[in-house]
Amino acid sequence: LKTYPDIPTFKEQGYDAVFRQLRAISGTPDMPDYAVKTIAEALKKVSESERWQKDYIEKNALTSQYLGPEEYARAVADAEKQYTEILTDLGLVKK
Repeated sequence: LKTYPDIPTFKEQGYDAVFRQLRAISGTPDMPDYAVKTIAEALKKVSESERWQKDYIEKNALTSQYLGPEEYARAVADAEKQYTEILTDLGLVKK
């Protein structure tokens, strides 16, 4: 991490793990497509704005990556799989 160069990542410590911190706005399953599209477009615009990048992303040492509704659903599914595997390996989830 360029903001904290002296703090090793999990990978640098020998663990094959990269964790993402996901943020989202959710709606009901029956939300109309036009509403999903409108909100997604607005969030994309905000996420690309200079103010968002400077006042939130940079200030909090984050990496910005906008994910649309479908991409976000895949990211959540991937994270769930990753966490389930890790917790199972640690004996915290029954097989």
